[in-house]
Amino acid sequence: MSTFENIIEEMQAVHAKKAHDYAGGSDYGNFLECERAGISAEAGIVTRMSDKWTRLMNLWSRNGEAAVVDENIDDTVLDLANYAVILLAYRRDQKMISESKRV
Repeated sequence: MSTFENIIEEMQAVHAKKAHDYAGGSDYGNFLECERAGISAEAGIVTRMSDKWTRLMNLWSRNGEAAVVDENIDDTVLDLANYAVILLAYRRDQKMISESKRV
Protein backbone atom coordinates (compact mmCIF):
# COMPACT_ATOMS: atom_id res chain seq x y z
CA MET A 1 0.00 0.00 0.00
CA SER A 2 1.32 3.46 -0.89
CA THR A 3 1.91 6.27 1.57
CA PHE A 4 -1.07 8.13 0.08
CA GLU A 5 -3.34 5.14 0.59
CA ASN A 6 -2.10 4.76 4.17
CA ILE A 7 -2.95 8.40 4.84
CA ILE A 8 -6.45 7.95 3.40
CA GLU A 9 -6.99 5.00 5.76
CA GLU A 10 -5.70 7.10 8.65
CA MET A 11 -8.06 9.91 7.66
CA GLN A 12 -11.00 7.49 7.72
CA ALA A 13 -10.03 6.15 11.15
CA VAL A 14 -9.64 9.64 12.62
CA HIS A 15 -12.91 10.77 11.04
CA ALA A 16 -14.80 7.81 12.47
CA LYS A 17 -13.48 8.49 15.98
CA LYS A 18 -14.20 12.21 15.83
CA ALA A 19 -17.64 11.67 14.29
CA HIS A 20 -18.40 9.39 17.23
CA ASP A 21 -17.13 11.87 19.82
CA TYR A 22 -18.32 15.15 18.30
CA ALA A 23 -21.23 14.31 16.05
CA GLY A 24 -22.93 11.27 17.53
CA GLY A 25 -21.72 9.12 14.65
CA SER A 26 -23.00 11.45 11.94
CA ASP A 27 -20.67 12.96 9.36
CA TYR A 28 -22.22 16.38 9.94
CA GLY A 29 -23.96 16.32 13.34
CA ASN A 30 -21.87 18.95 15.06
CA PHE A 31 -21.93 21.19 11.99
CA LEU A 32 -25.70 20.95 11.76
CA GLU A 33 -25.73 22.35 15.30
CA CYS A 34 -24.27 25.53 13.80
CA GLU A 35 -27.55 26.02 11.96
CA ARG A 36 -29.40 26.17 15.29
CA ALA A 37 -27.16 29.15 16.10
CA GLY A 38 -27.92 30.82 12.77
CA ILE A 39 -24.66 29.80 11.08
CA SER A 40 -24.67 27.58 8.01
CA ALA A 41 -23.11 24.14 8.32
CA GLU A 42 -20.76 25.08 5.49
CA ALA A 43 -19.61 28.18 7.38
CA GLY A 44 -19.06 26.02 10.45
CA ILE A 45 -16.88 23.61 8.49
CA VAL A 46 -14.90 26.41 6.87
CA THR A 47 -14.40 28.02 10.28
CA ARG A 48 -12.89 24.79 11.61
CA MET A 49 -10.68 24.65 8.50
CA SER A 50 -9.56 28.19 9.26
CA ASP A 51 -8.79 27.20 12.87
CA LYS A 52 -6.67 24.29 11.67
CA TRP A 53 -4.91 26.42 9.05
CA THR A 54 -4.03 29.02 11.69
CA ARG A 55 -2.77 26.30 14.03
CA LEU A 56 -0.73 24.76 11.21
CA MET A 57 0.91 28.08 10.35
CA ASN A 58 1.68 28.77 14.02
CA LEU A 59 3.18 25.31 14.50
CA TRP A 60 5.14 25.66 11.30
CA SER A 61 6.61 29.00 12.34
CA ARG A 62 7.72 27.42 15.64
CA ASN A 63 9.26 24.36 13.98
CA GLY A 64 6.46 22.19 15.34
CA GLU A 65 6.89 23.21 18.95
CA ALA A 66 3.57 23.60 20.74
CA ALA A 67 2.29 24.11 24.26
CA VAL A 68 -0.48 21.59 23.55
CA VAL A 69 1.55 18.47 22.95
CA ASP A 70 -1.21 16.12 21.78
CA GLU A 71 -1.62 17.74 18.36
CA ASN A 72 1.37 18.15 16.09
CA ILE A 73 1.79 19.34 12.51
CA ASP A 74 0.84 15.97 11.02
CA ASP A 75 -2.31 15.71 13.17
CA THR A 76 -3.31 19.23 12.17
CA VAL A 77 -2.79 18.52 8.46
CA LEU A 78 -4.84 15.33 8.80
CA ASP A 79 -7.69 17.25 10.47
CA LEU A 80 -7.55 19.95 7.78
CA ALA A 81 -7.74 17.30 5.05
CA ASN A 82 -10.71 15.66 6.78
CA TYR A 83 -12.55 18.97 7.07
CA ALA A 84 -12.00 19.58 3.35
CA VAL A 85 -13.52 16.17 2.54
CA ILE A 86 -16.39 16.77 4.98
CA LEU A 87 -17.14 20.09 3.24
CA LEU A 88 -17.13 18.46 -0.20
CA ALA A 89 -19.31 15.56 1.00
CA TYR A 90 -21.75 17.95 2.68
CA ARG A 91 -22.05 20.09 -0.46
CA ARG A 92 -22.64 17.02 -2.64
CA ASP A 93 -25.22 15.63 -0.23
CA GLN A 94 -27.04 18.97 -0.13
CA LYS A 95 -27.03 19.13 -3.93
CA MET A 96 -28.47 15.61 -4.12
CA ILE A 97 -31.19 16.50 -1.60
CA SER A 98 -32.01 19.67 -3.52
CA GLU A 99 -32.22 17.84 -6.82
CA SER A 100 -34.45 15.12 -5.36
CA LYS A 101 -36.92 17.76 -4.15
CA ARG A 102 -37.27 19.09 -7.71
CA VAL A 103 -38.40 15.73 -9.04
